[in-house]
Amino acid sequence: MSIFAINHNIPSLNVQRNLNNVGLGMSKSMEKLSSGLRINTGWDGPADLVISERMRSDITATKTAIRNNQEAMNLMGSAEGALNEISKLLTDLKSKVVHALNTGVVGVTGDAQVAADQAEYDAAVQSIDDILTNTKYAGVATFGAALDFQTGITSTDTVNTDLLNVALADLGVAVGDDVTDAGTLDLVDAAIEFVATQRGDIGSFMKGTLQANIDNLTIGNENLTASESYIRDTNMAEEISNYTKHQILVQAGMSVLAQANVSSQSVLQLLG
Repeated sequence: MSIFAINHNIPSLNVQRNLNNVGLGMSKSMEKLSSGLRINTGWDGPADLVISERMRSDITATKTAIRNNQEAMNLMGSAEGALNEISKLLTDLKSKVVHALNTGVVGVTGDAQVAADQAEYDAAVQSIDDILTNTKYAGVATFGAALDFQTGITSTDTVNTDLLNVALADLGVAVGDDVTDAGTLDLVDAAIEFVATQRGDIGSFMKGTLQANIDNLTIGNENLTASESYIRDTNMAEEISNYTKHQILVQAGMSVLAQANVSSQSVLQLLG
């Protein structure tokens, strides 16, 4: 390369090429500093982009799965509350039957008292049926169906339960049960046991399945987020250092470019 050639200023072209590269690096540093992300496009790191995008989708899906489990918890909690009210009504049923079975004093209390016990028994049974029929969650009947919950982020992360597939017939009591029949007392005791067991099973499901899922998903989401951040986020201290380096190189390059252009002009002195 001759410094006496004037058709092509090779030193200047060389400096311009380096300046373009430094300018690109400076532009990328500004992008990373302003966005807070080390990986903004596939250009910044194709493999890292692919991995972090997968993580991002899993993070979003995990948050949704946590919400799914929490909503299921709310639904089951609402059902357990309704069953608690049914338990209270069943206790009242037992009280009425026990009172009506006290036939030794029928002559004192009279048939009117038995009729009153029967009426209250029937009303309580009707209330139980109303609770099972009319209890709703988000406008949908709570009892009477098997339920499917999406509890994770894959197609196999599902939980099925028929704990809320309960109707009055499952309790064994009905309007019209004779409160003066000892067999009715057995029916009520069985119903109390059924509801208590159902409530216990619901509690176990909420604690052992749904809450365990929430805890596990929350920990997993923290780890995923930390990993995605390590891959994708900008190391601000490092990038500020890179940006400063590029600034200095741009300033130096501009100075050298001016010198390269002056070198070509010096050939004119040969014509003097």
